[in-house]
Amino acid sequence: MSREGNERARGDCPTFRGPRSGLPPIVCFPLAEAGRIGGELRRGARGSPDAKTALGLHPTSLAIHANVEEEIAALDPNDRAAFLKDFGIEEPASRRLIRASYAALGLRSFFTSGPDEVRAWTIRAGDDAVAAAGRIHSDLARGFIRAEVTAFDALRSAASWREAKAKNATRLEGKEYAVADGDILNIRFAV
Repeated sequence: MSREGNERARGDCPTFRGPRSGLPPIVCFPLAEAGRIGGELRRGARGSPDAKTALGLHPTSLAIHANVEEEIAALDPNDRAAFLKDFGIEEPASRRLIRASYAALGLRSFFTSGPDEVRAWTIRAGDDAVAAAGRIHSDLARGFIRAEVTAFDALRSAASWREAKAKNATRLEGKEYAVADGDILNIRFAV
């Protein structure tokens, strides 16, 4: 067993709260914890430390008001933003839960785009551009030359790809580039 495995076997996992018996875990798994808050929603009560403590949740966990989230999901997308603003909610719990799950598992998403589709791909945090290319297709990893990288926020602020390139928001990166969450990649390769 590796040193890391021994540490985890001893119970040194920061996200694991341990069984009631006090015995250390045999294996440490990432934890993304969510708890349901009942009753009426009060401003600030949604994710407050008091609500999390009452539920027995870790301070980094999510407290979800299920009744309100059900109403949010049933709303027309045009009315959803106003509803969220009225309750002081930044985003629906489903998005927060997905983000927390990705963080707990050490995952990131990057995008590829073509004339007819945009696709999200999942990689491990810290993966380089070659690993990301291999996630799309093994031939792309084998013949990797460079990756054309555009940050999602830079593309969103520009009106089009053409404008993003004119603003120098697109750059070329080599094999060792660590792909960031939300990057848009165009892989240059030759097989």
